[in-house]
Amino acid sequence: MMSRIISAKLPGPWNVVNRAASKTLLWANVARRHLATQVVGESPLETLQDLVVTQWDRLNQSDLLPWIGNHTKRLYVYSESDTVVPASMVKDHLGEARQKGLDVSELVFKDTSHALHAHKYPERYWTEVLRTWNDASTFGQREV
Repeated sequence: MMSRIISAKLPGPWNVVNRAASKTLLWANVARRHLATQVVGESPLETLQDLVVTQWDRLNQSDLLPWIGNHTKRLYVYSESDTVVPASMVKDHLGEARQKGLDVSELVFKDTSHALHAHKYPERYWTEVLRTWNDASTFGQREV
């Protein structure tokens, strides 16, 4: 039910653009890492660790995509119970984002497993996602 509401409220072209940009960034990095392992001879484990560090840094750049800046709302969603990505890592990344002047907020769950927040708490999760989306999509249109 909530997913249909979300789909109806989010403009179609933005969904397509965001998906395409994300896939492009992901596959560009996969291709670059593949070349590094095949041509330069780096080990796959070092390559994976490098990819994680590179993405960690890249995600906190204000110019990640052409339409993104310091003013762009960013929402960190995580759980204190996540065993895949510990909350401490998310908090560290969030702290770095704040230090760089990025506009960030957080939605913390106590008892959800990795990526199951929307499933267990759909109203809370989607309310915050929509609020963040609306804030980001109306930036510059608000009266000061």
